[in-house]
Amino acid sequence: MAESIRDNESSIDSLTTCNAAESSLLSYAPTENSTSCEVLCESTADSSDNVYKDLDWSKYPGYAKAPHTKRQCTSWTWQHGYRIQHIKTETLYWLCKPCIVKKAHKAALYASTGGSHSQIRHLKDKHNLDSSGPIQKKRKLNFSDATSMNATIEQALINQRISNFNPDQFKTALVRWMAYANIAYRQVELPQFHDLLQLAYADIDAVGCLPTADTMVRWTKRDFEIYKAPVIRLLAEVEGNIHFTFDLWTSSNLLCLNGVYAHYLNAFGEKKKILLSVPSIDDSHTGENIAQGVADIITEFHLEKRVGYFVLDNATNNDKAVEKLGTIFGFNPTKHRIRCVVHIVNLVAMQIMYGKDLKAFETENAGVRHLREDLELWRRKGALGKLRNIIMWITDRHADGNRLRGFKALQIEHQNNLLDDDERRCPPSQLKRPNDTRWNSHYYAFETACQNRAAIDAYVEKEERSFTTRLEQTLQKNKRRDPDKQLKLSTKPAIVEDKLSVDDWITITRYMQILKPLVLVTKKLEGCPQEGRNGCMWEVLPCYEFLLAHFERLAELYKHDPDEDLRLNIQLGWQKLDEYYKKLDNTEVYVAAVALHPKYRLAKIKQMWSDREADGWPAAAERQLQDLWRDYKDVQLPEEPTEQQPDDDILDEILNPPVPPSTEDLFGPMEHLYKNPAQQQASPPDEMDEFQGAVDASFSRVRDPVNFWILNRSRWPRLSRMALEIYGIPPTEADNERLYSRCGDMVTKKRNRLSANIIGAAQCLRQWDEDGIIEWK
Repeated sequence: MAESIRDNESSIDSLTTCNAAESSLLSYAPTENSTSCEVLCESTADSSDNVYKDLDWSKYPGYAKAPHTKRQCTSWTWQHGYRIQHIKTETLYWLCKPCIVKKAHKAALYASTGGSHSQIRHLKDKHNLDSSGPIQKKRKLNFSDATSMNATIEQALINQRISNFNPDQFKTALVRWMAYANIAYRQVELPQFHDLLQLAYADIDAVGCLPTADTMVRWTKRDFEIYKAPVIRLLAEVEGNIHFTFDLWTSSNLLCLNGVYAHYLNAFGEKKKILLSVPSIDDSHTGENIAQGVADIITEFHLEKRVGYFVLDNATNNDKAVEKLGTIFGFNPTKHRIRCVVHIVNLVAMQIMYGKDLKAFETENAGVRHLREDLELWRRKGALGKLRNIIMWITDRHADGNRLRGFKALQIEHQNNLLDDDERRCPPSQLKRPNDTRWNSHYYAFETACQNRAAIDAYVEKEERSFTTRLEQTLQKNKRRDPDKQLKLSTKPAIVEDKLSVDDWITITRYMQILKPLVLVTKKLEGCPQEGRNGCMWEVLPCYEFLLAHFERLAELYKHDPDEDLRLNIQLGWQKLDEYYKKLDNTEVYVAAVALHPKYRLAKIKQMWSDREADGWPAAAERQLQDLWRDYKDVQLPEEPTEQQPDDDILDEILNPPVPPSTEDLFGPMEHLYKNPAQQQASPPDEMDEFQGAVDASFSRVRDPVNFWILNRSRWPRLSRMALEIYGIPPTEADNERLYSRCGDMVTKKRNRLSANIIGAAQCLRQWDEDGIIEWK
C-alpha cells in the first residue's frame, strides 16, 4: 500500500512539474522584434514552477493547472494571465496575473472560449495595460493650463467664424435671392427669419447684417450703383452705335413704368441686350415727357454720341418721342424709328378675327360698359366672338368655382372615353383667357378651345338643360298663381346665348388655319437670333412678302365662299398689312438688311419687286441703300494692331536700310528698274459696289450673314461695320414684353408700395446677372 501511494505521489509530482514547465512558457512576452503575439502552449524542458508561485490554489477549488497543448495562443493577454482549467468541465480559463500579484480581493477570471475582449478591457481599465505594455498616462492639466488651452481654441474658432463671414457678400446674396424669388422686403423683418439668420451666425446683428425692409432697399440701390459702372464700361467697348427699345406699362399699384433696353452685337456676333432702367412717367404720357426720360437714361450711360435706331410699337406718342429724341441727339427721326413687327402682325390678326368695325369696337371697349353689353358686343363678332364669351364665362375668377370644376369634370369624362391609349394618358389642355394686349393670345385661346370642343359643347348643353328646367318649373308655378303674383322668369345665361353650332366650329377651324402663318412669323421674329436668323432684321422684309402672298392666296381661295364676313375679314387683314408694309419705305434698314445678306443682296430685292418696277420700288430700294451707305462710307475706323516683324527680317533690312543703298548695290545690272518706280495705286474701289458685284459661288451657301461679315471685316471694313450695326437692331420689342411679365410678378397686391427706382434696380440687376453681364455675388 505504501509503495502504491508513493508511486501515485511520484506521478502527481511529475504531472505538476510538467504543467509548471508548460505554464512557464506564458511568461515569455513578445519582444520588440516579434512579428506577432503568439505564445506556444506546449511542453518544454523547463519544469520550473515559478509561473504559478504567486497563485493560492485554495482560493480556486475545482480548478487546476491546464494541461499542455500544441495549439498556439495568439492573444497578447496570455502574457498577463494564468492558464487554469475547470476539473470537471475541462474548460480553459484565463486568470488575471496582475490581480494575483497585487493580492486583489477577487481576481478576474474569464473563460477563453468567449474571446479576449473582456480580458483586454479588464487589463486596460484595472491595470493600465495594452499590447505594448503599460499605457502612458497623460499629464493632468492644472487650472492655468486648461484656461490657456481653452482660450486658444476659442480664439481660433472665433477668428475662423469671423473670417468666413463677409458682410458685403451676405448683403448681395440676400438681395440677389429676393430679386429672383420676388420676396417682399417686409418678409425679412419677421422674427422667425431673424432667428434663422442668428442661428447661422450669432453675431449677424453686431456686424450690421440683420435686415429690415429699409435696409433691403438701400442694399439693392447700392448694388445697382456698384454694378452700373462695369455695364457702362462694357457698352463703351462696343463698336458702333447702340439701338434702343422702350415701352410703357402700368403696374398694379398704378405706376407708369418705361423699360429701356440697349441692343447690340458683341465682337463674336452674338445678340446682346442690356436693361438700362425702368423709370416712371409721372407726368402725362406725351411724347415729350417720354423722350426726356429716355434721353436722361441714354446720357447716364454715356451713349449720347452713339444713338442708333429705336424699335417701338405703333402708339402715336412714340412717334412724338422719337421726334424729340432726334432733336436732342441730332438724327433723322423718320429714318431711325422702327416699328415693332409683331405688334403689326397682332393688329392684322385682330382685324381678320373681328372685322371691319374693330376700331369702333376698341373705342367702345375702352370705356366702362355693363357686362351684358360687353358680351353682346363680342357676340356680334360671330363664331369667334361667341367662343371668346364662352371661355370668359367658364374661367371667370369672380364667379363661383363650380363653373371651372364642372368643366374640368367634363374634360376628364371625355378624356376617359377616348379610344387611343396615348391620347387618354395625356392630360387635357387648360382653357386660356384671351388678352388684347398680349400677342397671339386670342389664337392660343381658340386653339385650346378647339382641343376641348367636346367638353365645351357638353358644358353648354348642361347649362342649357338646367336653364330649361328652371324655366319650366317657374312656368308651372305661375299657372297656379294669380296674374299679379307671377314669378319672374329666369334670364337666359350668357353662355346659353353663345351656344356654338356645327357651322360655328367649322368657321372657327377655318380662321385658325388662316391665322397660323401669322403665329409662325411672330415666333420667328420675336426670338433671340441664333446663327444670324430667327429674330434678325434681314428676315422682316421676306416675312412681309410671305404674309402678303398668303393673304392673296386666301382671297383667291375664298373668292366664292358663302361666308361673306370671312371674305371681308381676309381683305381687311391684307389691307392692314399692306398699310404698314408701305411704311417700311420710311427707313432704309429693311432694304439694307436684305441687300447685305451675301446670299440675296440687292438682286434679290429687285427680283421680289419685279412686278412693282412700274411703281419704281426697285430703283427706290437701290437709292435707299446708297443713301445709308454714304453714312458709313467715310466713317473713321479704329486702328488695327500691326504685327511686329522679327528682327532678322532680311527684306526689311534691304527695303528700309538706315542708309539708302546705291543702285548698284540694290539692283546690280537692273538699274533701270530703280529709275521707274511703281505707279501709285488708284483710289480703292467702293466697298458696296465691290460686294454687290462680287462673283463668288460660296455666297449662295451662306446661312449666317452675321458670321460672314465678322470673317470679312478686313476685306470690307466699313461695309461690315454697317452690316453688323443693322443686324444688331431687334425687329421686335419682345424683351420689353418679357420684362413687364416679370414686373407683374414683383409688383403684387401685397407689394403695392414699391417705387419705380427699386423696381428698376432689382430688375436691372437680375437681367444683368442672368445674361452674364456682371457677376452678382
